[in-house]
Amino acid sequence: MNTGASSLDSTSIINSQGPNLVSPGLTFTGTSLQFDAAGWYNAVSSELLFNGNTMNITFASPTIAFGLDVRDFAGYSSTMTVTIYAPNDTTVLNTYSGISLSNPAVFFGYQDPGGIGMVTLSGSGSWSPIITNLTFVPIPEPGTDGLMAGGLAIMLAVAMRRRKSAD
Repeated sequence: MNTGASSLDSTSIINSQGPNLVSPGLTFTGTSLQFDAAGWYNAVSSELLFNGNTMNITFASPTIAFGLDVRDFAGYSSTMTVTIYAPNDTTVLNTYSGISLSNPAVFFGYQDPGGIGMVTLSGSGSWSPIITNLTFVPIPEPGTDGLMAGGLAIMLAVAMRRRKSAD
């Protein structure tokens, strides 16, 4: 168990564990973040919880979709509110309140083709939400798409020129 951090990213080392406790491209901030390895409190995989009211998940570059599993300790019941922000991290895209947490975990996912910059999780009840299996899809960089399209256009032009000279 690693506890007491206010920020976690892929470079974090807590209680001699890390780096790479967190996937590159993510930063978690909150009050007294706690990272638990698989098997801790009967967890199937590594988990992250926050011992406070709110945890922010910030994406290093805007993402078009994310999903995570969220649970509560066995025998407890609490709810969660999720607020999703645009890439500027201030414009609220949507808020979902009263999400019931249970054990085993429930899935929460969201997508927005315009991009997501940050997500805030807030819990109410005996414990904070416990998250695991967070996945996300970054927005492809325009330069990458342009390079690929340009490369394909060159390949097509060369193929057409070869065909024309063979005729």
